[in-house]
Amino acid sequence: TKCHMNFFAVLNSDFKAFSGQKSCLRDQNKALKANVSKEEMKSLIQKAQANVLISFQSTGLKQKVLNALYNSKHVIVNDKIVANSGLESLCNIANTPEDIIQQIKSKWNQPIDIKEIEYRKSYLDSNYSNLSNVKKIIPHIFV
Repeated sequence: TKCHMNFFAVLNSDFKAFSGQKSCLRDQNKALKANVSKEEMKSLIQKAQANVLISFQSTGLKQKVLNALYNSKHVIVNDKIVANSGLESLCNIANTPEDIIQQIKSKWNQPIDIKEIEYRKSYLDSNYSNLSNVKKIIPHIFV
């Protein structure tokens, strides 16, 4: 697999996930971080111009998508990671390596609109916060 990235990238996962991909890490524009703390992860997410989140299974909403949407600028995902979540419109969808690279390039120098961030947080608070989930559950518990 060829890895063409002309920008700084931090890849975060366990090292097993990147076995065979170490060729992507041969220059100083890339770093591989394994099992970072919650604090470091939040810092990485907040500092990133774009967060790319990929899943190969549609197995329900991923917490990391919510975390990225709450705390980051541009969020690039594939369709499986947000399938049937209602979050599709809040993310930039890319399903092929070429599409992902194109999304990264298009977002690299594009500032994030503060209104987009505010809308995103409002939508997430209304639909995914602990409080909104408690309000949804209570009528089913106390019938």
